[in-house]
Amino acid sequence: MLFSSIEEPDVTAMLESHLGSIMVDPGLGQQCITVRRSCIFKDGVAWMRRTNFNPLQQLCVTFVGEGGVDEGGPRREFLQMMFHGLATSSLFQGEEGRGIPTSNLSSLHKREYFFAGQTCGMILCQGGPPPKFLSPLILEYIQKGCRGEDCMPSVVDVPRLDIRAELQRISSAEILGTLEENDTTQVIRDECEMYQPLSVFTAGDFVKVAVQYYTVIRNKAQLDQFISGLQVYSLEKLVKECPANMKALLTNANPATLEPDDLYNTFEPSFSDEGSNARAEEEAAMFSWMMFLQDCASNIGICKLEDVLAFATGARHRPPCGYGVQPTISFSGASPLPSASTCAVQLVLPTGLGEEKFNDKMTEGILGALGFGSA
Repeated sequence: MLFSSIEEPDVTAMLESHLGSIMVDPGLGQQCITVRRSCIFKDGVAWMRRTNFNPLQQLCVTFVGEGGVDEGGPRREFLQMMFHGLATSSLFQGEEGRGIPTSNLSSLHKREYFFAGQTCGMILCQGGPPPKFLSPLILEYIQKGCRGEDCMPSVVDVPRLDIRAELQRISSAEILGTLEENDTTQVIRDECEMYQPLSVFTAGDFVKVAVQYYTVIRNKAQLDQFISGLQVYSLEKLVKECPANMKALLTNANPATLEPDDLYNTFEPSFSDEGSNARAEEEAAMFSWMMFLQDCASNIGICKLEDVLAFATGARHRPPCGYGVQPTISFSGASPLPSASTCAVQLVLPTGLGEEKFNDKMTEGILGALGFGSA
């Protein structure tokens, strides 16, 4: 059973407590890295492979060819890009949001699954977005003490579509002995070494053995290496102690949807004095801001709420422990385009524009922004 019957602390409290026990105080030193945007995942892993890399020090990220001091924004952007690189890498297979390691022996020999696990931990523990792309099966496997025979994986976790479809057909059979076998059935029987006549199996037993083989047993060495990487940040311990919270952070079982009100209330506006002309323009900008967010959520135009969040913070998803500072909104009539400091998590809205022009300029500024800092 993946969920614990013991009441768990909330996700933020759990993670903050864990980080306080494993991470090095930033005042005692940071781990500085320089990476290329064009090779972000490759460069990130290359740093982790270095013997002098300290994963428990706070990252300080510099992008090649870009200036600026990392006060949080570049790090969040780097971790967001590492998340995308990890989730879309050839090291994982399966449906979106239900990733399990592939059974690549070359990658296993190169310890790539270990660094995939370390990357997953780094994203979560260094202030990145929740890396919600793993199958719940991986967490169950950890809870069961890495004993694959004790896991109860689902047919939907079988990565090969032809095998999955055949197992779904078999699971619906009333009498297995009368089921017409095909080439895929024979492949399953051969690979799972189930050579006895179909009549000796129940449909449930046949499917259970096959699913365990294709999701756990076949990939056990890769799973174990991935979990060793997670242990760099002591995440195996957290999975066992707070399984429901870790399921919320590492799987897409309960996907969180970004809403306009959530984004609007994330930022605290800094207004001019009441009754001033500036205050009236700022309130008009805030109204246009809310209308813009509503349009983003309603697919009116090409800008999405995640684009807005990335422009202002450096990441498309909110980190579980927050940004470390209160995100703010300030106002300026000097430029019709918005700007942002992802380090200070400060968004600057243009004033003096009508609602339609405000929407156009927000879209232009956000989608045209490159790197971090000002758009």
